[in-house]
Amino acid sequence: DERAGGMQAACPQAVFTALGVQSEAFASPFNAISPSFCSASADVDAPFGSCGSFFALEPPAGAVLLANPPFDGATVLAMARRIDELCDAADAADAALASGTAAEGGEAGGLSVAVVVPRTPAEEGWRALKGSRPPVGR
Repeated sequence: DERAGGMQAACPQAVFTALGVQSEAFASPFNAISPSFCSASADVDAPFGSCGSFFALEPPAGAVLLANPPFDGATVLAMARRIDELCDAADAADAALASGTAAEGGEAGGLSVAVVVPRTPAEEGWRALKGSRPPVGR
């Protein structure tokens, strides 16, 4: 839909504050709002604070991320799959801690991810996000 806008949306500081965002999954030194951000060019962006690629990110327990990817289908689908992996890992860490089987120093806290993408039901990535597990307990 042409009314959906460009290839990425901008979120104002108020959104970051309201959600308690600690890190951005897709940013650059030029548009990052959070002091912690992931970027596509980690080798160049690291001196400016990049944590590297979102697809290699291992967020700390209790992390709150904002995922506002470029709106191409392959990136959105890969992001949806990575978010599911990260949520599964956070759930497993919480379960291990609750059962007493966590490694020493393990932390509970889960993971929160706010995703900003246009409504594109024909895209596989959008459907993957919509079909994710309910956010209860995540």
